[in-house]
Amino acid sequence: MGSWKNHVRAGLQQRDLKEKLPFAQTVSDLTTVLHLKEAELQHWQSVSQYRQEALILAKGSNTLKAALSEFEFTVECQSKELAALRVEQKGLKETLAQACIEKERLLQRWMEEKRGEAERLNKYNDMQEWQHLASQL
Repeated sequence: MGSWKNHVRAGLQQRDLKEKLPFAQTVSDLTTVLHLKEAELQHWQSVSQYRQEALILAKGSNTLKAALSEFEFTVECQSKELAALRVEQKGLKETLAQACIEKERLLQRWMEEKRGEAERLNKYNDMQEWQHLASQL
């Protein structure tokens, strides 16, 4: 009795191998394809994410370029203003130097006038003193 059971069992096993083999390979292929598609999907999601980040960075870059351009314009205007102020400062320094020279001249002339007045007053006082002494003698 054991031999017919073994024979039937061997036949069933052979039939199972014949029928399952093509399906086992298909499942394996489908699993491989599924993994590849999942990897591809992750790749494209990464690409999409990087693309969005690139767009955000590009917008930020454009904003920074505009700000830089504005700052460059401001620096240029301030440089021109500084140059004008330096020219004006130079003129004011020259005017101040001229005014100092003029002040010194006026001060010296005034001092000479006062010295002359002091000498005249001293001479007058000396004469008055001599006249007073002469009248007392």
